[in-house]
Amino acid sequence: MSTHEQIPSFLAEMPERALASYLNPGILPKPLPSGVARVMPWHDELLPTALQEYVRDIAERTQCPPDFVGVALVVAVSTVVGRKFTIHPKQHDDWMVVPNQWGVIIGRPSAMKTPALKQAMLPLRNLESRERERYGQAQAEHKASSELLDMKRNAARAKAKKLLDGGDEDAALAELNRLSSDMQAPVLRRYIVNDSTVEKLGELLNENPNGLVLERDERVLPH
Repeated sequence: MSTHEQIPSFLAEMPERALASYLNPGILPKPLPSGVARVMPWHDELLPTALQEYVRDIAERTQCPPDFVGVALVVAVSTVVGRKFTIHPKQHDDWMVVPNQWGVIIGRPSAMKTPALKQAMLPLRNLESRERERYGQAQAEHKASSELLDMKRNAARAKAKKLLDGGDEDAALAELNRLSSDMQAPVLRRYIVNDSTVEKLGELLNENPNGLVLERDERVLPH
């Protein structure tokens, strides 16, 4: 019986060199590495100059590693940039990719991960607060404008009726068409979502085509 006939069936598709190594008794498997890999040291120069002082200030006041703040802040900034910048991988092709920025803060309990995340997301929350104020004003203006439009439509209906009674149907139709379009309701500009269904997230993305950031805290990872 040949060597190839003695090997398990699931190894039949292995390349010849890999199969030879597998069958070589002089080649033993190496143990998997154990422990936690060392993390690269943090350097302020990894961030744009405009963000370095902000990150260092938060890290000193919160007493947390600066990379906790820096990583979260870069993701927050990318939310504002959103879909304004795209990547075209092919020179002579219209293929366009919108990059998504991901960030994860990993640390032991009480390593000040949550305070660092909150401080890094604070500028984004301030933008959301400002947008909510604008949205409230826009809603009030929309309500007043809608009521005014209703009054204009009532007047247009009365005028159109007189024109129709006088036999001028085209003028009556033109008078009604003049105010037929509805006013578009204001949309709240969002930056952050925490927990939503797929359906609701789709609605929010339709209302915010520049993109949103999904913020999650206290995610438990398997060891």
